[in-house]
Amino acid sequence: MYLDPDLNQNYVDGFGTVEIPGIPGGIGTSDQVETPSSYAHSKTLPQAPYWEGATSKEMNGVKEFKTYKVVDLPEGRKAIPSKLIYTVKRDAYGRVSRYKCRLVVQGFHQRKGVDFTEKYAPVAASTCIRLAVALATLKDLKMGCIDICQAFLHADLKKDEVVYVQPPKGYEEEDGKVWLLSKALYGLIQAPLRYFEKFSAVVKDFGMVPVGFEGCMYVARKNGKTLWLVTYVDDCLLLYDDEEFATELKDFVGKEFKYTDEGALAWHLGVKYEKDVGHGTTTLTQSNYIEELLRDYGMERCNPAPTAFPSGFVPTNKDCPKERNEERGEKYRRLVGSLQWLQTMTRPDLGYYVSVLSRFLANPGQTHMDAAMHVLRYLQGTKLLGLKYTRDGGGLIGFVDADWAACKDTRKSVGGYLFKLAGAAICWKSKRQNVVALSTAEAEYIAASKAAQEAIYLRRMLMDLGECEAEATAMYEDNESCIDLADHPSASDRTKHIDIRVYYLRQAKADGHVRLLPCHTGTMTADMLTKSLSGPCLKFHREDASGMSEQDYNPTRIAYPGNGKEKRDVQVRGVGG
Repeated sequence: MYLDPDLNQNYVDGFGTVEIPGIPGGIGTSDQVETPSSYAHSKTLPQAPYWEGATSKEMNGVKEFKTYKVVDLPEGRKAIPSKLIYTVKRDAYGRVSRYKCRLVVQGFHQRKGVDFTEKYAPVAASTCIRLAVALATLKDLKMGCIDICQAFLHADLKKDEVVYVQPPKGYEEEDGKVWLLSKALYGLIQAPLRYFEKFSAVVKDFGMVPVGFEGCMYVARKNGKTLWLVTYVDDCLLLYDDEEFATELKDFVGKEFKYTDEGALAWHLGVKYEKDVGHGTTTLTQSNYIEELLRDYGMERCNPAPTAFPSGFVPTNKDCPKERNEERGEKYRRLVGSLQWLQTMTRPDLGYYVSVLSRFLANPGQTHMDAAMHVLRYLQGTKLLGLKYTRDGGGLIGFVDADWAACKDTRKSVGGYLFKLAGAAICWKSKRQNVVALSTAEAEYIAASKAAQEAIYLRRMLMDLGECEAEATAMYEDNESCIDLADHPSASDRTKHIDIRVYYLRQAKADGHVRLLPCHTGTMTADMLTKSLSGPCLKFHREDASGMSEQDYNPTRIAYPGNGKEKRDVQVRGVGG
């Protein structure tokens, strides 16, 4: 096994740090560090020794892997430019943990059929990661993480993939020679695919089997021991009940790949993981990401808001200007993209709002920009909100809802569903439906059909992980007409026009995969995925979805508008089942 040492491990002592004299923003600090734009720029910064160490490590690794041969560029061929990219990695507490340099090829210069032929490579979906963590919490499994070092450099290019690359500035070859690649480099279009093919082959040789249709989720069993592996490019999440079994996999992988053993899972893809063995909980949060987002938009000292959208805000195309404002459009798209990542990973309460804001990416108006900035005020008061899975949180259950004709521009309905495992959400979606529904029941039925598809997908993954759901998955629905339509097949003037594909729900119910159960509108958790809610209602639903109480995420209580009776009425409602 090969453990790649941290770049500056000599300067780090546990959670403390031994500062290098005269160098601010060193390892272990939370200072703002200027990221160099080039190799020459890195030499002018106060952290130059760190950046030089990172650069040397990267370039030495490229040579060590025998990634290229120095050759003359053949006549008629073009060499692809390359560049050194710099960044810092921070730990779960926002402190600098590593200075990184990466040699990146400018793959957008590649031509299909000349420099590459295929390029698609899968990564683990966020649903897979949450499902694995939730199930591991239920089963009291240990969680660890390893990071494959310079992952793409392990991948061999095919013989018919002839790629010439210009060395980066500062590392030019004599006489204008170029590199002929034998292995992949970052930025190369086919690099992710070649790496995935090799890594997947290695773990399969160990005895791991892909889970369902997920090419990045694997399971292995041996003598009653269980081991799960979830990969997101070079970040590998391990969940296991036996330390020796996990070590066997690491040693096996270490024969082909250099990696860093991150130890117990604490930080993965920008999400902070906190496991409380005593209470049997695992909490996922992105508070550092939120604080950075607030700083980027000058909102770090803004007043928190109890709702994500301003009161009375109705999204519509009428607010789009006739002449596009490119500066505002760029800022808006960057903000919505940041919010999208946040809601994708840990914040189902943002699902509806991000979905609505995404409709106006092409030409946002000032009203849309104000609404997006208002979401930041909402985040200010809910930085610590995330997902809290508990050992006694229960099995898979779902909630599905729709808001009929909610879109003022198209009169299409908005549907949403949310599935919970171990007491918190593992999967959710908010989306404007593709067709115009002629009734509330039809809108609800379309949403329920989509939810049924997701339920079957989740059940299959659970089955492959060894957790077969004996009973049909309960899906809570607050529309009686929708439930009746699923229970009693019949054709009438009000239902015979419904597209045949949505009758998938009936078949799923008949096959014992799902069962629709009635639910009071006040306890419909998916309601927050279909419309903008008042402060008290949004608070109730987000806490039910996250598995967290207000004490967990909001030590400074936000005052919600409305009288005390309204607040009590919302809080006493419980979710059945």
